[in-house]
Amino acid sequence: MGLAHKRTRPRFKLVFLRNPIDRYLSCYYFWTRSKYVHANVDACDMTLEESLESNRLQFTDNLMTKALASLGAERDYSVPACSADFMKAFDTLKTMHFIGFVEHMHLSCAILASLLRFPMPVLPAWNVNDKYPGKKECDKSIVRKIMQKNIYDLELYNNAMDFFYMQAAEK
Repeated sequence: MGLAHKRTRPRFKLVFLRNPIDRYLSCYYFWTRSKYVHANVDACDMTLEESLESNRLQFTDNLMTKALASLGAERDYSVPACSADFMKAFDTLKTMHFIGFVEHMHLSCAILASLLRFPMPVLPAWNVNDKYPGKKECDKSIVRKIMQKNIYDLELYNNAMDFFYMQAAEK
């Protein structure tokens, strides 16, 4: 059992989600270009198309669903996500006090600051990389393949986004 489960004080549970297509592209380019990954991890030496056809499910298959379904417990990320993982991840999302989005970082932080009664933090842009194509610059067939590989993540993301917009309208 993790330390968070041993705490007796009330907890405020929050999560920040990222668009699954953007997450996949970012992860792919990090794995292929990072000196750290090449020095310390089994780096990806495939093209983007090859990575989508491969069985390297660590970053191709519903990573957000797997993480939320396991809540930090040990998990074999090379095993494909399934509908039970989706349901568990969706149930986990429903227990969150706050769901923020990377694509709406400033609004997310403003809502979170309001909920926690903190002043709005200054948010400098960091780790922004415009060297690599995003989903708007990618071939549509690649985007479709990413969507197919991350169907559970897309469903989670869209459901959470609906909740986020309702929360933003209340603030």
